[in-house]
Amino acid sequence: MTMTKIRKYLMNKMFTLIELLVVISIIAILASLLLPALKQSREKAKEVQCVSNIRQCLMGSMQYAGDYYGFAPVPYRIPYYISGPNGAMSEVRWAGMLYVMAYLSNMDVFICPSELATVRTVFSEYNLARMQTFSYGITSNYSTDPGNLSAFTNIYKQDDPSRKILLTDAVYYMTYSSVNRWLPASYVSYYSGPPPSTADRVPYLKHFGKSNAAYMDGHASGAKAENFHMSGILGGRDQNLLPVAF
Repeated sequence: MTMTKIRKYLMNKMFTLIELLVVISIIAILASLLLPALKQSREKAKEVQCVSNIRQCLMGSMQYAGDYYGFAPVPYRIPYYISGPNGAMSEVRWAGMLYVMAYLSNMDVFICPSELATVRTVFSEYNLARMQTFSYGITSNYSTDPGNLSAFTNIYKQDDPSRKILLTDAVYYMTYSSVNRWLPASYVSYYSGPPPSTADRVPYLKHFGKSNAAYMDGHASGAKAENFHMSGILGGRDQNLLPVAF
């Protein structure tokens, strides 16, 4: 092979390498543009599934209320022994009550799909006790004893139930057993402004600035800060987990 041919051969190879680098650069640019959109699509899908889950929880709560004179399940009561088709327990939260008594029999619907993945990462076993502890949060500010977690809320006796939230995405920072993680909260405990403590269990505006919520009239949808304000809940956390006033 003559020097001229060798030179041309090398020039052709170099040109091919440049083309390859250009293609790689274009792919990298496209990926940087598409990945956020794909991530947003996945989060949107989880939001839709979350609305479906919380609606099922609401239907179960309303069926329970239909059997118990309009009272929704209690946020948290101990000792309080119950038994049913799906087991028995003496430390009861609202989700455990619905599950044990078979108003709902799928443990996965009591929590947002994205939060379920977090709970399964933190705890090796996802059982009934974990499910009812890390579920959607139930409110108690319209109960027979507002703020008392052992008091029941009568959803049949509410004025303007279409504005009153019964269940919602909620969050708190768990330090018990050295977990030290933000986890779903099974009840909402703070109402009067931005939560001063990470231990306060409050609404979580995690879905593009909204929290999925189930209302006492039977509908479920994304709730903004003003929706919580109209429901008498005046503080929570934004999607970055920062405290905010409603």
